[in-house]
Amino acid sequence: MKSFTVIISIYNSAMDFIVTCIGSKPYRFKVETIIGEPHATVLKLLPGHKWVAEHVSMKYFTKDNIRRLGLLIEGEKPKWALG
Repeated sequence: MKSFTVIISIYNSAMDFIVTCIGSKPYRFKVETIIGEPHATVLKLLPGHKWVAEHVSMKYFTKDNIRRLGLLIEGEKPKWALG
């Protein structure tokens, strides 16, 4: 699967994330920071367009930040390359 990057502002700083689709139905995404955190977090898109984190390893992954990141991921649908 191809990866793409998204940027959200956390703690008044722009953070770059690398997003890789790792499963479909339900859609699951591995999210990693470009610099900083050494671990990945997995986000899952539930029915009704709700986003949850299956594995949270980043301290700033609050429910609000997960939702904001999920909305940006949804905006990148052409790059998902799910086949």
